[in-house]
Amino acid sequence: MLRSRLKPGMVVQYVLRPDQLPTSPRKRWRGRITHVYFPPMPDLLDVEVLNEGYQGMTERIAVGQIVRIEGDG
Repeated sequence: MLRSRLKPGMVVQYVLRPDQLPTSPRKRWRGRITHVYFPPMPDLLDVEVLNEGYQGMTERIAVGQIVRIEGDG
């Protein structure tokens, strides 16, 4: 996935990394991108979680965790 396609406001689906100890490793989370980091940072972005019960929380995820881009929100 090209990081250049990712912009704040876009809604993405992603999975948690193994080091985040997910109880359901295949569960897809939804988040709205709030910030995209550029070099020298690795391919990271901040998302506002949209899943029910987790709204308003933020997470820093890697571009490689994204499994689908839903759209511009």
